[in-house]
Amino acid sequence: MKHARQNKKIKHGDVELGTEYLDPKNQKHRVTFWMDGDLKEELIRQANEVGAGYQTYMHKLLRDAAFKHQSLGDRVEKLEKALKSKTG
Repeated sequence: MKHARQNKKIKHGDVELGTEYLDPKNQKHRVTFWMDGDLKEELIRQANEVGAGYQTYMHKLLRDAAFKHQSLGDRVEKLEKALKSKTG
């Protein structure tokens, strides 16, 4: 079995990590996917408006969408209110 090379400039040692490092929110994963060019341009434009990088901005949008817990009834009620306000 091959042994990994160790960089001689890096000091290796034992470090005890806190439990916060076990929280999935603190663990980052590389994800690669294809995105339409116009979507990327729009994300960059929106990110520039708020002073953020587009990947950071996209991460926030995805997190907001994924963890927005609304029941179907709440969503229907919100749509009904929006329709009523438009139709008078």
